Amino acid sequence: MRLTTLAHTKSLTAVDCEIYARALLTFHEGIGRVRPSNREGISTDPNKLEGFGIIDHPRDLIQPGSAQFVKYTTKDAFHKYYARGQFQLGSIVAYRDTSVASALDPQEGYCNVVFRSRGEHHFATVRAGNNLRLFCGAATADDQHLKDRFGAVQLRLRDIAGFGDAVAAQLGARAWSHGRVTYARQKVFRVPGDCGFSVAIEDLVADPSVMSAFHEYVVRQCAPSPVFLKPNSHVLENESRFVFEMPEDVKGSFDYLSHSSLLDFFEILDA
Repeated sequence: MRLTTLAHTKSLTAVDCEIYARALLTFHEGIGRVRPSNREGISTDPNKLEGFGIIDHPRDLIQPGSAQFVKYTTKDAFHKYYARGQFQLGSIVAYRDTSVASALDPQEGYCNVVFRSRGEHHFATVRAGNNLRLFCGAATADDQHLKDRFGAVQLRLRDIAGFGDAVAAQLGARAWSHGRVTYARQKVFRVPGDCGFSVAIEDLVADPSVMSAFHEYVVRQCAPSPVFLKPNSHVLENESRFVFEMPEDVKGSFDYLSHSSLLDFFEILDA
């Protein structure tokens, strides 16, 4: 499931973009258990969209499968869990609701899109569904910051495709993807050109096919980006992640796999 929300306006300044992003995030709190973001510190520059971390198009940034994958952990955790083939997978809900401040991301799975329809600007927010399991690591090896934060033991993945297929099979996932996380301020995409159809509110309400076309268009602009984007505050994590699409919404913040063969996909350093 993906949830899409539309804001309709004649034109959008940089300030509008940030206000919409924050207001829609607050709106989704009631249906997605998302904490509202701080409204302070909104820039007053109405012209420089670049100041808001706006990306021209996600296809220029998201390259699934392009990054290596390294899991950092402590020696105790390695011997207690990983050495026995036990792997913990997280979820979008876990990152939105965690009590660990350094891991908290209220915008996990969110993506904002600015596009034009018949000469007018539109701002839409897409939220990824809760049917995703995540396995997160880093895109670089021998990173001292990550060693200090997570532990000096490195599990370097040697076969991304093999590992993804193996985990997906054990989870019963419908599909999986892997990529390097991109960091931006408000996760706003500016789509070039015109979408080619009307997204006026009265048209969306009157004709279900127009609503469906709008939803598909906006999701297509984001995919697969909502789960491969994080705020700039997490940039030092330099994250690489696997995303597993489950048939239904996941239950609980974490899931656990226990299979000794999973460790065979990794080269272990400093254990």
